[in-house]
Amino acid sequence: MTAHVRNITIDCADPEKLGRWWAEVTGYGDHPDNPNNAGDPEWLLYSPEQQVGLLFVAVPEGKTVKNRVHTHLQPQDRDPGRGGRAAARPRRHPGRRPP
Repeated sequence: MTAHVRNITIDCADPEKLGRWWAEVTGYGDHPDNPNNAGDPEWLLYSPEQQVGLLFVAVPEGKTVKNRVHTHLQPQDRDPGRGGRAAARPRRHPGRRPP
């Protein structure tokens, strides 16, 4: 199974403020069928080609240690012979040393 990045999700305190800033910096904008509205708990921006989105999501807790960014993958195709998600789990390359 192959996949492409559908969107990158960023947990934050103020999705609208952060979304507006990133829209200005990247040139990303609203999807024509799903525009962002003031006060929305989520703020979704798409690349000009509408290939990759930036999704800003409000979370109640503040940032404590690391950035909270999650990449969401969308399957491109599915090979029924590969066994689904279990077969797609990461595997150690034979030439790599254990951590």
